[in-house]
Amino acid sequence: MNAIVDALPDAALRSVSLLISPTTPLALGPAERAARARRAALRPAWQRGLGAAGLLGEREPIRVGDSEVPRLVVALQGASYQAAQYVEKLCAAERWAATPGRRFTVSANVAGISRTRSLSHPLFEAAYAGATAFGVETFAPETTRALNGLLTLHDLLNPAAPGAPGGDTRALFAERFHGGFHVVPWALDPALRVAALLGLARRPALLVRMLRRTS
Repeated sequence: MNAIVDALPDAALRSVSLLISPTTPLALGPAERAARARRAALRPAWQRGLGAAGLLGEREPIRVGDSEVPRLVVALQGASYQAAQYVEKLCAAERWAATPGRRFTVSANVAGISRTRSLSHPLFEAAYAGATAFGVETFAPETTRALNGLLTLHDLLNPAAPGAPGGDTRALFAERFHGGFHVVPWALDPALRVAALLGLARRPALLVRMLRRTS
């Protein structure tokens, strides 16, 4: 798709839409910062204990100047997945949005984790089954399609949208349907490992499936 967009003349395009994974590191907006601070202040005792033992990784986000970037990389997704999200979506959206004289809209919203066939790995299923303990939610595919479809329509029909021609591209990734992933007050990868243990306790059949895959 990116090659097609780059090959077409600007006048041939009305819009470009991308969906960003919630496990792609992005600078937190004001709403996410406030929500993350609230969750950090209200951490339950069991999370404080695991955090003190180092089992939940770094609690503080990465700070670059005035920006805060949460630790969202999930190792099981692999480097190629993260690279594709960063290069083919994040960087591409920023490049298109910064094109001088651009006449097409760039829509690049964060989508929630959807329980699709590609996430049928029992470790993912266990992690997401236990993720509610960290205030994280996953969604049926039809829910993600409907909500992000509405966000995309908003971007296309609103001349003041960040990705519209002449819009404030600093807010290009401000619309985030992330299901709580961006406001977990811990590094996401170790938090999901703990969530997977909780999920296996709730759904022991997943452990059987996991052992069959490794045998």
